[in-house]
Amino acid sequence: MLSFSSAFLLALEFSRVLKFLMNSENSSPALFNWARNDIEQRFRFKGGKFTDTNSKFSFILAAIVTALLFLALNLLSDSVGSELLEKFTERGFIPVVIAFFFFWTIAIIATKRLKTSFQRSLLTVAVIPTERGFALTPETAQKCLQKIEQMADNPANFIVLNRIDVALSNLKNIGNISDVSTILWKA
Repeated sequence: MLSFSSAFLLALEFSRVLKFLMNSENSSPALFNWARNDIEQRFRFKGGKFTDTNSKFSFILAAIVTALLFLALNLLSDSVGSELLEKFTERGFIPVVIAFFFFWTIAIIATKRLKTSFQRSLLTVAVIPTERGFALTPETAQKCLQKIEQMADNPANFIVLNRIDVALSNLKNIGNISDVSTILWKA
């Protein structure tokens, strides 16, 4: 059985590794850096596009939290957790599976929440100029596309930037403003 001090040292080392992974810098100077700010990318997993989650990431996260739960129950079994530990272990493997699926669901929801708040932060920035005399033409579309490239390291991973990028690219290539409004307002 794992002693409390060794469990504490293990948790401390795990937190150091997480801190290192989360503070690793990316060379992109973009304001919205997908590789640095996406929660899955921080842990070196392939980030799901937009707000999709990486199943492996959430699965591993749930497995770790489930293991930590049972480790804590084992450590506390001498005092407070003996009754709770019995409820989880003496009824077969079903409570363990239930706990795992519970934590997997929480991991998916928490990941989606972080991804959604990161995507939402992009809505505060004006991608296309809002001044009165601005007219969207194929020439100004090119300037807006350059601004999008400067704003994000990979605009295809952002819902809003991807949509605007596709619409403005069509305007630049086709030159018809009605096509742009159709793409932007299409559901």
